[in-house]
Amino acid sequence: MSIRTMFQPAPQRRWQRTLLASLLLAAATIAGCSGGDENSCGGIIEPVRVLTPSPTSLTLDVGADGQVAASLSGGCSSDSRAVQWTTSDAQVATVDATGKVTAISGGSATVTATAFDDKARVSIPVTVRPRVATTLDARPDVDTLSPLGTRALTASVRDQRNVIITSAPVVWRSLTPNLATVSVTGTVNAIAAGTASIQASTPRVGADSLRDTVRILIVTACSLVRPIQLGTTFTGRIDASTCENFLGYRVANQYSLTAAAQTYYAIRLTSTVPTALVPLVVNSALYGLPVADTAVRALGVIRAGTFGILVTAPAQTPGTYTVTTELNPDPRTTCVTTDVSTDVAFNTAITPTCPSRDIRILPVIAARQVVRITAAASSFPVEIELRTTAGVVIQRAVAGVAGATATISFTNGTTARFGILRVTGSAGANDLVAVTIAP
Repeated sequence: MSIRTMFQPAPQRRWQRTLLASLLLAAATIAGCSGGDENSCGGIIEPVRVLTPSPTSLTLDVGADGQVAASLSGGCSSDSRAVQWTTSDAQVATVDATGKVTAISGGSATVTATAFDDKARVSIPVTVRPRVATTLDARPDVDTLSPLGTRALTASVRDQRNVIITSAPVVWRSLTPNLATVSVTGTVNAIAAGTASIQASTPRVGADSLRDTVRILIVTACSLVRPIQLGTTFTGRIDASTCENFLGYRVANQYSLTAAAQTYYAIRLTSTVPTALVPLVVNSALYGLPVADTAVRALGVIRAGTFGILVTAPAQTPGTYTVTTELNPDPRTTCVTTDVSTDVAFNTAITPTCPSRDIRILPVIAARQVVRITAAASSFPVEIELRTTAGVVIQRAVAGVAGATATISFTNGTTARFGILRVTGSAGANDLVAVTIAP
């Protein structure tokens, strides 16, 4: 103790000691609440609470999603560390509880993160780029029509994310108005023979406009053959473009179907007006089914080659029709009736679950035509029957032993008719039967 202190009055020394203790306690409290101990949150100064955004800004295209996050630091152990997200404009961009941002429409918005019981927050600016038309695709690329025929074209506009803009307007115009015109909705009207060009474009100015062109070959229906593919449906129209060919048919459209290998298929016609399918010869044969045959109102072939089909109408009554090409069951793999043509060889399966098979023979058996049918299986004797479509047996043949050949040689009478070949195996038979049908 200093000499000065010794001679101070006792009450004054007590007051000084009390003041010094209070100052030391306050200093300790301030130090603890300034970040030294995160549990010490009852002091005069609040601890530091920080949210760090990632990313600091976000740019999206309309319809796209982005992700934002916020990391936390500081605070007290008693603070809630859950992050809540909000958006300043939900019509521009929305944000969910996980920070997933969805761009709604072009413009700017701000997504904000809050945490520490709303004692800390951070904002991330979001820019949403509007949808921009980047590609235009007019279909079909190439088509064919007859003079006075019509065809509806389609066009799709896609944005920078390759998503179709359903509301995007398309302007149609004919680059060859002397050959074909086109309506505002894309319906082409053929005028004269030649190659017409129909352009689709977006209504923008100059070089910014998107364009695509459809080429249409215009020839008379009586000389036009349109290729179609297996497993597809084509929609056509009966209109003023029909003409009468040298066979006397009023032609609406002609089609060709090419099979690279022996294939089992059918061609079906569905129409809103009276129409018919007529087989043509285009490097090969096509075989027609009877009008009364309700099971397969179609044409069927199995041989490789190119086959022609004519859609004919008795009058130019406006209407639509569809031609559908579809695979028929392969006779090796199914028990249902299959169409096959004459002058072919094929295999059919006889199994315990399919002990007999019915095979429709195409084309119609002409008057006084001779049909020769053979069948043989290596593991069982085969029985074959030639039947009418009503199920009446015309002729039957049986192979004596396994591996032997059952043969039918039938000469038709004076009336043309369709025939059904029934192939039957012995009990428990499970093998392929080799069949030939010769005209």
